[in-house]
Amino acid sequence: MKKIGLLGGTFNPIHLGHLRAAVEIYEDFAFDEVRFVPSYIPPHKAGKDIIAAELRLEMTRVAVDGFDGFRVSDIEIAREEVSYSIDTVRELKASDDDVNICFIIGTDAFVELNTWKDHEALLLECDFIVMTRPGTPHRELKDIFAESIASRFTFSREQNIYKSDVGTHIYFYEITQLDISSTYIRRLCKTEGSIRYLV
Repeated sequence: MKKIGLLGGTFNPIHLGHLRAAVEIYEDFAFDEVRFVPSYIPPHKAGKDIIAAELRLEMTRVAVDGFDGFRVSDIEIAREEVSYSIDTVRELKASDDDVNICFIIGTDAFVELNTWKDHEALLLECDFIVMTRPGTPHRELKDIFAESIASRFTFSREQNIYKSDVGTHIYFYEITQLDISSTYIRRLCKTEGSIRYLV
């Protein structure tokens, strides 16, 4: 079975923090590929300062060019509608039944996952890798999600993994912390500052 790490995001723009985290996860989890999925209209960022989808897609393609384990998917941009991760995961699984999808997500987004469309179904559709910063304390699922979904997972302290009753996993993975943000890069661009070595 093909193992794919799915790294979605606005990538507004993509930067070295995204890329370094993806490299570490690709190697440590022995993925066949990490697939970058730029969103078309992210539901939590509608109406905000977002670069055109086609430009973000092209920047992502340029950024990953030359790394054999990275691919870029236009699946969400091609739909030309609000991007929901549950729809993307289901579409990818429907197109290839011999694939194991692992959704890669930052801690900040994970603790807000309960605001996502069909988040309970998403947690049971695919594995999750939650990227943590060095020294980040462990969060209990019951502190993030309703009992209806939290109770379906058991935690292994030895492996630092949650496993659901249908076999999906939530891994907590400490990445090298690069203090780079897309917001900061956009600010530099507006003030004609240099973004060299950030992107």
